[in-house]
Amino acid sequence: MSSTTVAAQIRLNRVTPSHCRVVLDNPPLNLMGPEFVLQIRDIVTELENDDRVKVVVFESAVDGFFLNHSDFLANFEDLTSIPQGPTGLEAWPDVLVRLTRANSPRRRSRSRDCASRGSRAGYLLKVDPGLSVAVVEAKC
Repeated sequence: MSSTTVAAQIRLNRVTPSHCRVVLDNPPLNLMGPEFVLQIRDIVTELENDDRVKVVVFESAVDGFFLNHSDFLANFEDLTSIPQGPTGLEAWPDVLVRLTRANSPRRRSRSRDCASRGSRAGYLLKVDPGLSVAVVEAKC
């Protein structure tokens, strides 16, 4: 029996019961591939099911990059074979929609300048609306 270990590309760190940090760590460019989508989907589900969480900070462990685009070298079928999420959308759009449906009317966002600011800003727009505070940080 062979055992394969998949490296964590995303980590959920609980700072306090109400404050979490989601760390994107898929060097060298933080590309979004099938394994990334599976891992972030699990984290979103965990956050959705925890009513104590009020603040989620998204940050990058990869210098100069927050969240880049799709990994075009990954097997496309690995991505398209991921089952649709609870919204009925494909896996990645499902994650983004679920993040915007969190139960909070207040929000604030902050981002720091970096080479990948355009990608980060687009992701923040998709993530920010449903969270009390969504702070996006990238090491540059």
